[in-house]
Order: sequence, then structure tokens, then C-alpha cells
Amino acid sequence: MRCETHLLIISDVDLFSKMYCCEVHELAFIFFMVWSLSHMFLTCRLWCMTQKNTVSPEERTSYYWKCRIFIFNLTAFLISVCVYFWHNWYCKPGVYTLFAFLEYLVVLSNMAFHMTAYWDFSNKELIVSSVLEDKRF
Repeated sequence: MRCETHLLIISDVDLFSKMYCCEVHELAFIFFMVWSLSHMFLTCRLWCMTQKNTVSPEERTSYYWKCRIFIFNLTAFLISVCVYFWHNWYCKPGVYTLFAFLEYLVVLSNMAFHMTAYWDFSNKELIVSSVLEDKRF
């Protein structure tokens, strides 16, 4: 999935939740979670399969946290799905609050997963430049 499509789905989740179109919001969130969990799983799995013999401490730390955050994210998501259906079927007080809290945990753990890029690229440099002759002032 291209980055633009992922961003479009996130925008739909935010936009349609404000417009109270529950079906679209629900579908966008499901797509977001499918792609998000797939990305996390494949990142952890591919890293494990292509692991080098010599791994830097930063890479080891990154992999350690990626796996734990993925497990936390998956667990929080599965519990939130159960709580969502519990809310819809039985309409108990406080259940939707629990669902909203779990949804925030899912989103925050997704952000934390991507923050592990700090360890992935801590020893890398990005240099953006252009040839001086090409510039016309």
C-alpha cells in the first residue's frame, strides 16, 4: 500500500468520525488496522529472517521494542474489538469509554512503533543538496 493511500485512510477516519458517518469511519478504521498490523508483523518477521551475524546495539534495541510494541498493539486491538461488540450488543454503562481508551492505546502504540526509527537511523546521515551551478538567483 502506498503512503498516500495510508494517509488518505487516516484522513477518512478523522473526517468521517466528525461527520458522524459511523459505517465509513468503521470501515476506514478496519482498513487502517489491517494495513498497520500487517506492516508491523512483516517488519518484525523480515527483520528476524534477514538478521545479520553482527547486529549493532541500536538495531537490537529497535527490534526488541518493535516486537513488544507489535504484540501490545495487537492485544489492545483485539481487546478493543471485543469491547466494541460488548458495547453494541449489551449497551452497558462505561463500556464505550473503555473502548475509546483502548482505541487511543492502539493509536499511541502505532506511533511508538514508528518512533523506533530513531534506533534504526541513529548512525545514518541524510544529506540533501544540489549542484551549485544549477541554481539561478
